[in-house]
Amino acid sequence: MENKEEEILEKEQSENIESEIQTDKKTDKNKKQINKLTDTNKELNKLNKELIKKNINQEKEILSLKKEINKINSEYIKKAKSFAEKAQIQLDEFKTAEKTKIDKQIKEIKKYSLQKSAEELVGILNQLNRVISFETNNAEVNAYIQGFKMISTKFRDVLKDAGINEIVAKVGQEFDGSKHQAIDTIKTDDNKKINHIAEIIHNGYRLHDRLLTPVLVKIYK
Repeated sequence: MENKEEEILEKEQSENIESEIQTDKKTDKNKKQINKLTDTNKELNKLNKELIKKNINQEKEILSLKKEINKINSEYIKKAKSFAEKAQIQLDEFKTAEKTKIDKQIKEIKKYSLQKSAEELVGILNQLNRVISFETNNAEVNAYIQGFKMISTKFRDVLKDAGINEIVAKVGQEFDGSKHQAIDTIKTDDNKKINHIAEIIHNGYRLHDRLLTPVLVKIYK
């Protein structure tokens, strides 16, 4: 009987020991799993921190890029505005220059529009002057000549008001091809007289600053 009880007791002790061993094994396994989970959690936390750091860096890069884009846009708008303003100034200057040029051309046309008529009037005046220069002892003819002188004076005044001015030349004056025209030469031995006016056929005329007819002269050669 006692032997049987001892066997039973030993068996129970053995089972308890086995149970404790198994319990210890499970505990060790759980510890390992916990340690593994802990390590995994640490890795996850580490990865999460790295991701957060990368995300922050990316946000910083995006913000920096946005600032750079805004800066470029601002500079582009500024340059475009400056270019538009310069283009407008150049356009205004071109319009002003063209208007000035056209106004000048119109003024020139108006100024010299009477040139053809003026040349004809000057021809008539020159004929009057030739008549006036005619010398005679005939009283009746001289009376006509005096009348022609009055007409010639009034004629000159009318021409002057129209911008037609007489070019007056004098004998002995040096010949100037820009306003004198030599129709003949007179031989001289006096070197000082060479290329100087010897005789005036008739004076010339200008329409404003443009030559209408030159002074017709004879010069010494």
